Amino acid sequence: MCQGESASESNSGVAQEMRRLIAEQLAQGKSEAEIRQFFVERYGPWILYEPPKQGLTLWVWLSPLIGLALLAYGLWRYLAATRARAEPADVSEEEIARLEAERAGHFEGLLLDTEGHVADGSRTSPLLYRAGELCVLPGGVEGVTRQKVAEHAATLGLRVTETRLKPDELEGQLLLAGTGIGLLPVGKPSDSVLEALITHFRPSRPSSRV
Repeated sequence: MCQGESASESNSGVAQEMRRLIAEQLAQGKSEAEIRQFFVERYGPWILYEPPKQGLTLWVWLSPLIGLALLAYGLWRYLAATRARAEPADVSEEEIARLEAERAGHFEGLLLDTEGHVADGSRTSPLLYRAGELCVLPGGVEGVTRQKVAEHAATLGLRVTETRLKPDELEGQLLLAGTGIGLLPVGKPSDSVLEALITHFRPSRPSSRV
């Protein structure tokens, strides 16, 4: 007899024997509950068309639900992994500015604050030089090289100020300060004081001696 079929539906030998036993039990005046108990004691709870939801037979009822839950979980993991591969990784503002500058054929890209003032560079810390004054643009990362440039500029007699400027207000000579490049002017230095400041921070060339 196949599981899921009642004794009255099946044509197997076991089902025929069960029908004979049921007829005998009824002839003896047994109730339906007594007949069911007779078969449970003889064959076990699995023999019932609807096994009780307890003990080992509980798995008969829970296994389809567990299977569906596992299938849903596997589908969720697959969709999450597919979505993660499709979505671009988080990119910093500095990286975006650097990539845009490179596409335009430039070395550096400027980062602006929420009010449109120059706050930092994608690779370096920008400063502005104009006759006798070094403007430190506040905001962004407090670079060590930028701080040292400001300190040395003061020893050269330059006035060091913190000035918030927008891109169209950068009148003077733009300087880029960074650990790897020292102090790099955008264009030719405009005077000897600026030349001395740039020379002081020029990266030293590695010695050819071994």
